[in-house]
Amino acid sequence: MEAAWRTPLNPTHVRRPTFLALAALLCTPGIGYALGATIPQESWIGIFFNGQKIGYSNSRIATAQFHGKPAYLIRAHSVTQMEMFGNRVTQDIVLKGYTDRKFSPLYQQYRLTSNGSTLVIEAQYGPHVVACTVRSGSAVSHKSLRIPPGARLLSDSPDSSVASLGAKGRKQTFYYLNPLTLNLDRTVVEVLESKHVMLNGRGEKVTRYSATLPFGTMTSWVTDRGELLAAELPMGLAMFRVSRAAALDPSTPPPHLDLPGMPRARLAGYQPPKDFAVATSVATTTPIQNARSVRHLEVRVQGVEDANLILSDDRQHATTTGKGTYTIHVVAQDFSPDESVHLPVTDPHLRSYLQKAAYLEVDNPAILQAAQEVKGSNTNAYLVAQAVRRWVHKMMHPDYTIGVPRSSTDILKRPRGVCRDYATLFAAVARAAGVPTRIVAGVIYADGRFYYHAWDEVWVGRWLPMDATLPTDFVDATHIKFTEGGVPEMFRIAGVIGRLRMEVVEAEDAPLQGGSGTTPVSQKGGEASK
Repeated sequence: MEAAWRTPLNPTHVRRPTFLALAALLCTPGIGYALGATIPQESWIGIFFNGQKIGYSNSRIATAQFHGKPAYLIRAHSVTQMEMFGNRVTQDIVLKGYTDRKFSPLYQQYRLTSNGSTLVIEAQYGPHVVACTVRSGSAVSHKSLRIPPGARLLSDSPDSSVASLGAKGRKQTFYYLNPLTLNLDRTVVEVLESKHVMLNGRGEKVTRYSATLPFGTMTSWVTDRGELLAAELPMGLAMFRVSRAAALDPSTPPPHLDLPGMPRARLAGYQPPKDFAVATSVATTTPIQNARSVRHLEVRVQGVEDANLILSDDRQHATTTGKGTYTIHVVAQDFSPDESVHLPVTDPHLRSYLQKAAYLEVDNPAILQAAQEVKGSNTNAYLVAQAVRRWVHKMMHPDYTIGVPRSSTDILKRPRGVCRDYATLFAAVARAAGVPTRIVAGVIYADGRFYYHAWDEVWVGRWLPMDATLPTDFVDATHIKFTEGGVPEMFRIAGVIGRLRMEVVEAEDAPLQGGSGTTPVSQKGGEASK
């Protein structure tokens, strides 16, 4: 990484969405692991990353009453600790949920805590709508999710309805709440095979399921008694049933289970990265010099299965070259204040980018006061956005140990964090100042790799990027976005983490006008690599 920006933009600023992807995985429903299970039930699970123990999960199911009707009460608690470039980041996730006696969700509460910050998400399930409430610090926001007609819902719990799948090859589509994106995600569950195996000296019938998720495929192994034996998840994550003592012991190795379809040990001598950010970053065979100055970038991208994550606009243009394969061109241009629109912006199509939203309390008195102080009497939208970027960059302090999303008011009270927090605070203050703003998430190049990152875009006559983690207003062309919108939409980046491959075709660090003065930083690269 270039020394010119090593201090103002610490590498770990750009790697935070990856750890929140872990939280999204841990909030994914356990597919079918209570088929015919006896109630009450308790289980202990060890959580592993590339073969290294990173945490545990404990879940309990008991009979209960919910609003006077028979129900099941599900309690789950998971604790994980990951290494992120020399920083230990801890996440504590507590779930309390109620389902009916068919395991259809009635109510859920997620409590995510990390380094003094707490996020609480509640969901009330009705016949047609899921009413969500988000609490971060003192901030409260609401969102209603319409349940697709005829949809079958999974709770973050065992789900007996999977039993109806029956024989090998049967499939069923379900929906479940993703508490980070505040969306009802779709999953297709398939029965892969059932076999009798010997476990702990006892014969067991084990069924292997697969579930397609927005961020990859999860495979789980379940006994007829409804016990989850093991699960293989995206990004090198795995879960195994263990004893309570083994779950709480950080030195516990992953158990060796002879289960149908269980992946065998990795090739001898291979040592996967222990650091979560390095393991999920995207290496390239062709380096980019002076990345913070790159004005034109062409890359080939593979591994993006959701076409909605491939975005094109005035700055970034994508073309399809095959299934899941794209060429993306990014052109970073200077912007003059003379080109900017003036406030107020009255275009109704931009109204949503000025409004209050989850994590963005634009009507909060403290946010409004900060916006007015930064804006002053200026009505030039670009100059106002520029002032907000500089204010956020000066106000914030790097802190890589906070592993939960936070509201803008919480960040303002404790102005420290990483790219996600910089982008959230910028969006709230810029919107409060009258500048239409959206948060984007994607990748940025540093140290020979593309790392996951979040920044903002403002409407100043056209959409223009602003990155408050940078010490300058110029946003280089190695910023490639895959999501845009609000804070919840940022976490859709999990859909490419661990699967993205990129090949640098060309990068140039001089203006393209007239075809002169262009310095090739990278010529055509080699094979796309993870």
